Amino acid sequence: MIKLIIFDKDGTLIHFPNRLTQEADDIINEVSIRINRPISKASIKHLFQRLRFFGLKGLTQPQVSHGIEHLRRLPGGASLANRLHQKIGQLVLKSHQSSSQMIDGVENVLLALKHLGYQLAIISADDLLATHAFLEKYHIESLFDVVVTSDLLPQQKPDPALINYVLNQLDLPANQAIMVGDTQPDIILGQNAGLAYTIGVLSGSGNHEDLAEADLIIESVAQLFTHDQLKLFKP
Repeated sequence: MIKLIIFDKDGTLIHFPNRLTQEADDIINEVSIRINRPISKASIKHLFQRLRFFGLKGLTQPQVSHGIEHLRRLPGGASLANRLHQKIGQLVLKSHQSSSQMIDGVENVLLALKHLGYQLAIISADDLLATHAFLEKYHIESLFDVVVTSDLLPQQKPDPALINYVLNQLDLPANQAIMVGDTQPDIILGQNAGLAYTIGVLSGSGNHEDLAEADLIIESVAQLFTHDQLKLFKP
């Protein structure tokens, strides 16, 4: 009996905030698979978002990085550099909050799953601030029993330690959980952890080829209740 459904965030629950972020996600996934080594996406995604923000202001990311590091080398400049870096992060977060859009139909599915008694979790390669910004924007924090982000644990997708953390928090075995995601690392993550089922969604970075190893491929999370194969894991 399935009791837990674990979701990826970007591309699975929400649309990518901007095209640069999606390009970053694609690149990181490809490199991670090629070198067979998990990579934290949070910092790289933020670099892409900062580049977009400062590009609009006529300032490039290399100029920003150079300026911060130059400031840090000045006498007493470390504190100022840290404050500037924090301010940039706040601007990125504010941009993320305003631009993140939930994929159509996802909220209704999450509410329905919770009503049916499922426990829900998120495992995201994004950081805690950006993830909570999304949850708070749509007032859905209470729907998720566990949220795992890239800055919570040292391991990254597809390391099964991420799912093991969720399972330990909820005191559930792997065969009572499924993984839903839009990329190959999401699917491999579920398989590495020995989950009962993996579902690939085409609403993000992955295509049919990327998600070929999933047990089921659907257009988006909104279709979870329209597919006959879901009878396999009804509570």
